[in-house]
Amino acid sequence: MTNKRFSDYIARYCFSVYGINPTEAVFLTEPKDFVKHSCMGTGIAVLSRERVDSPTEEGMISADFFFCRTCGKLYIYKEPTY
Repeated sequence: MTNKRFSDYIARYCFSVYGINPTEAVFLTEPKDFVKHSCMGTGIAVLSRERVDSPTEEGMISADFFFCRTCGKLYIYKEPTY
């Protein structure tokens, strides 16, 4: 699955769960337990890691992501696991 298709899947997931469309996607290169994030609505916030599973042609994949429910910024760890 390409990064674009994968980020689109996570964006749809965030909208279906939280009712918020992501405004920007940032790909992280290292796994993290949390992300420090700054936005106009919350100031500095600590975002907790979330996980989503997705069926693909290769089988199920899991990916970690962080999502600001105030501004819609989405952080995705770029290496999903099968």
